Amino acid sequence: AVDIADLKIDLAVGGIDQRKIHMLAREELPRLGLPAPVCLHTPLIPGLNGEKMSSSKGNNIAVDEPAQDVEKKIKSAFCPAKVVENNPVLAICKYHVFPRMEAGMTIRRPEKFGGDVHYDNYEQLEADFVSGAMHPMDLKKACADCMIEILAPVREKMKV
Repeated sequence: AVDIADLKIDLAVGGIDQRKIHMLAREELPRLGLPAPVCLHTPLIPGLNGEKMSSSKGNNIAVDEPAQDVEKKIKSAFCPAKVVENNPVLAICKYHVFPRMEAGMTIRRPEKFGGDVHYDNYEQLEADFVSGAMHPMDLKKACADCMIEILAPVREKMKV
């Protein structure tokens, strides 16, 4: 909470797990004559191994991650068939892919595995995944392709 004041932060952004410390800052900093920050909390996305995300564990995707690394990380991510809870691939689709991909998401797969399927929203995708109509590896491939596209402008700007 003191860091927020020391850094003169107007907007504290963090995962929902940071809510307690942010509320402490909002309540106590004014008692010290300091402004209370506005706080914005985001949902927590599980790490690529299904545990808490941590860059020190390498179970995350950095915004400047090279495309090959994004593909490799998502391909090896924890993604149990028919399971939504703690599934990082579904969480990435829900919180990053669908909000950013106006055209939705297309899963490309050979005809012998049902052919391509397009999703306009996350709920459709999740329903197919839970029913078993969507194989985890097909989901991972499409998720990786989308994240590579989403992060392309960042990589270009940072020349990664």
